[in-house]
Amino acid sequence: MAVAVRPEPRLDKPFLSASGERLDNFTRVETFGRNAANGHNGVHWLKVTVDVRSRDAFSYEPMMVPGNRTAVPSPSR
Repeated sequence: MAVAVRPEPRLDKPFLSASGERLDNFTRVETFGRNAANGHNGVHWLKVTVDVRSRDAFSYEPMMVPGNRTAVPSPSR
C-alpha cells in the first residue's frame, strides 16, 4: 500500500495476524506529500526497486526534487 501524506518517507509493516504475529507479506509505504500547513512544497518521490530473488524483495531510495527543497538559512554569527 502506498500513501503520499508525509514530509518524509516511512516504511513499516503495520498489520498483525489474529494470533498477534506481524504480517511480513504486507508493507506500507508513506511517501512525500505537500505540507499545506506551512506552505512548503515538499513533494519529492520514492524510487522502489524490486528484486524477486531477494527475501526482502523491495528496496527504497528517496529522490529529492531540487526545486521543491526548502532552503534552511545559515545561522547568523
